[in-house]
Amino acid sequence: MRETKKRLKVLLEAAFEISFQAMVQIGRDGEIIALNASARELARTIYGRDVTPGEAAAGLLPTEDEDNFSTGFIRALKGDREQERLFAIVTGVDGEEYWVEYLFRPVEVDGVVESVLMAIDDITRRKIAIDEVARSARRYQSLVKNSSDIIIILNREGMVRYVSDTVEQILGYRPRDLMDRDVTDWIFAEDMPAFRNALGRVTSRRGTQFFTQFRFRHREGEWVFFEAVGNNMLEDETIQGLVLNCRDVTERKHYEEMLIKISRQNELILEAAGEGVYGINTDGLITFVNPAAARMMGMRVEEMIGSDHRDVVRQSDENGNLCPEEECLYFAAMNDGNVHTGDGVLFRRADGSPFPVQYIATPILERGRIVGAVVTFNDITERRRAEEDLRRAKEEADAANRAKSEFLANMSHEIRTPINSLLGFLELLDDTGLGATQHEYVSIIRESGRSLLEIISDILDYSKIECGKTDIESNAFPARSAFESPVELFSARASEKKISLVSFIDPLLPHTLVGDSLRVRQVLNNLIANAIKFTPSEGLVMVEIECREKNKTGCRVGFSVRDTGIGIATDKQGVIFESFHQEDNSIARRYGGTGLGLAISSNLVRLMGGEIGLESEKGAGSRFFFELVFGLAEELSPPPAPICESVRKVFLVRFGEKSTVQEEIIARYLRAMAIDFEAPRWGTTLPNEARESLIVADVSLRPEGEILSILKTVPSDCLVLVAEERQRFFLEREIRTGIGLLFMPLTATKVFGALGRTAGESRGSEIAEKHFDTEALFIGKVLVAEDAPVNQTLIRIMLERLGLSVVIAGDGIQVVNMFRDGAYDMVFMDIGMPGLDGIEATARILALEKKESRRHTPIVALTAHALKGERERLLAAGMDEYLSKPVDMGSLRRAVGLYLNRRGDGNPDGPSPDARITELGEAARDLGIDREELRGLIDDFLSSSEEYLGALEESAKEGAPDAMRFAAHRLKGAASNYRLAGLSELSAELEEAAVKGSEAVYEALIEGIRREITRLKSRYRES
Repeated sequence: MRETKKRLKVLLEAAFEISFQAMVQIGRDGEIIALNASARELARTIYGRDVTPGEAAAGLLPTEDEDNFSTGFIRALKGDREQERLFAIVTGVDGEEYWVEYLFRPVEVDGVVESVLMAIDDITRRKIAIDEVARSARRYQSLVKNSSDIIIILNREGMVRYVSDTVEQILGYRPRDLMDRDVTDWIFAEDMPAFRNALGRVTSRRGTQFFTQFRFRHREGEWVFFEAVGNNMLEDETIQGLVLNCRDVTERKHYEEMLIKISRQNELILEAAGEGVYGINTDGLITFVNPAAARMMGMRVEEMIGSDHRDVVRQSDENGNLCPEEECLYFAAMNDGNVHTGDGVLFRRADGSPFPVQYIATPILERGRIVGAVVTFNDITERRRAEEDLRRAKEEADAANRAKSEFLANMSHEIRTPINSLLGFLELLDDTGLGATQHEYVSIIRESGRSLLEIISDILDYSKIECGKTDIESNAFPARSAFESPVELFSARASEKKISLVSFIDPLLPHTLVGDSLRVRQVLNNLIANAIKFTPSEGLVMVEIECREKNKTGCRVGFSVRDTGIGIATDKQGVIFESFHQEDNSIARRYGGTGLGLAISSNLVRLMGGEIGLESEKGAGSRFFFELVFGLAEELSPPPAPICESVRKVFLVRFGEKSTVQEEIIARYLRAMAIDFEAPRWGTTLPNEARESLIVADVSLRPEGEILSILKTVPSDCLVLVAEERQRFFLEREIRTGIGLLFMPLTATKVFGALGRTAGESRGSEIAEKHFDTEALFIGKVLVAEDAPVNQTLIRIMLERLGLSVVIAGDGIQVVNMFRDGAYDMVFMDIGMPGLDGIEATARILALEKKESRRHTPIVALTAHALKGERERLLAAGMDEYLSKPVDMGSLRRAVGLYLNRRGDGNPDGPSPDARITELGEAARDLGIDREELRGLIDDFLSSSEEYLGALEESAKEGAPDAMRFAAHRLKGAASNYRLAGLSELSAELEEAAVKGSEAVYEALIEGIRREITRLKSRYRES
């Protein structure tokens, strides 16, 4: 007995070892007693290691399956022989997932469970195969379910065994309504024979396919046209039927019927048409002809059909000779398959008389092959006669106008040539390091020259207007700068003639108007130029522009130019608006001119919806006036009138019994802005209140000694002097700091700028800058990663103003190398650098710190992206702080203050200055102009930004990279001039994208530019 058990044990061990199934024998303590070769191989495949006896068997399963293992193992220890299968998903050493099945069986010796046998199966391939079968089934079901056709399966007798769900959508039946029914019960009786024949043919031959058309009755009773493709799959064990794919072609059938009707209608139209129409085949025989063609050819329709068209039509040249066939357009149409048009070709009638025709030859195509041509023609004898009369009339008109056109063209050329040279040398002059005053003069001259050049480019307006070719544009423009520029343009000319040129431009005008600013300035230029021309020395020219009426959609503006010149006689006032006319010939000899200015101006104003009026008297001056209605921009800046808050009262000193023109204009501006003022006479005692207010004195007619006396008498911090340009050198040499200067011609911008600066706005900014310089200085050395040169300069200046030592790195690789080789207290990291971006550079710096056990250096991200989640993304990348471009001094100082120590005992929690004002002041000093003047220039630039955006969007829409590059370059240059670094950088990116032809990024960059302009508008309104 013992020997038998021993042999049996040996046999079992041998079977255990050679079994293809992985087997593991587990002791009562849960440790592996033995495992066969299959189990060891499976363990190496999954875990990449050898499993040996003595290890815990639970280690063969994932941690989350240990409870299930314990349950199955304990049940087997208790002698439970129920075969419960456990499944687990194990991630192998190769990263793949293995599906494993476990089965426990107790091993009993003499009725006692001494161990547990665990069988393991790798069912991964089986699982994948089952999943693939399931996916294939789902794909098939999805195709059938989502098909727009109806799928029907019939047996040999035509009974429905299956129908897809789409039958309900198309025919209104539920699938069960048709199941096990004869499909012919719903087919139209007339279509039944053809349907049965098709079924019979396909049923008799295995694997064949058929095509048929039939009408199927809808649930509501109407008939639906179907086109069906069928396949014989009776022998396919999975289908065993005839499969029909039925498509609804009812709409197509209706179209075919409509085409038949239309074809008949076309035949009727062809017969009724007034144009001659005939068709020919490739042999040249006429296949059809309409009555009009037969009538024009002097024949009957039946005579022409079937005849050779060469004998009937007989196309001839002007000498009456028949044209070779290869010169005839109908031959060309049949030869190359294109449509050919002829005008003025001669046809010959049946009686031999020629007549001119306009005709079109169109090839007739049948399945891509040319089978003939259609010729449509008209007798143009009357048109030819009318054209000849028109030609003679036009030649006479051209002869009458040729002298005018040549004159205007020559004048345009002669004027443009010196102005082009003038602008070129002004550009060179401006690069020679001019002073602030010189720079201002050059800027005014250059801007005036550009305005003149734009106008002179359209010097042929007269002829364009007469031909109806002048276009009036409608764009948003800054009203004040547009209306003041003509006054500035002619200030030098008025000064040369010793004429007082003054203006009142309503300060309550909307800041941004919509219209054609170039045409308005052209009219004003003409009127002001004429006024100066015809006004003698010591005279006056007054320009007035007022807001007459304003509503939600528009603004009516009145324009007036008044002079004290020679005037115009009443009987001549109508003549001066005619082309090449002046009041009399002596005017042209004495004053020069072409006589075109008023004619052009009158026509331009009329095109803009207005009418020029005239009030004049011989010897008593003239007044030209008109009104125009402008639109309002959607986003208007508030009127530039904040000085009423800082200017409480003005003492407008008079030197004579009557006020000067300049004093009257200033008083008018003050009244318009509701600023309280008095007009005491010089020499009287000024009240003490005057020392707390502003004192304005017109010294344009005062001798230098009297001006010096005024300077000694009046406190310098409340005095504004009104003077002529010729007095500038003397005044700038003699005046003390704090005295305001207001040079003629007087404009709203100059008046309010001078009053505002003297009232303390500029001093306030100086105090803020001084406070900033001395209170918030920091100690440290910072490393800046920035690839854009303009931004490098900007952030260097800003950080140095904070007292820091600054080192610049031009790209990501350079900043990592410089950080490795140096010691810095802080790093500012631009994110959007080419090559190695800011995020990767930060990762390398952090790795370097960890490798070399360095103290962590704070890293501040600099990015133009301000999208939601950007801050979190950058902080997660290891950066310590986040600044969104454009970076202002306030945010930069706050970031530095988080990590670096301040110098001295400054209060870190004290009030910070307005960073926007600080930056504006720095830019103004850099440009050599006043902060308020720069603010006004930036405001005007931003107000006209729609012009730049419109050009960018139009270029993107048309896919024109050259136009895009030019528009982006213009915007970049303008933004750089005003130190708007963020806008300049975005424009540069767009320019570069245009150079590379990267049209995919146009839209995103243009949207970024629009957001930056919106941000700048908001920012400079607040600053």
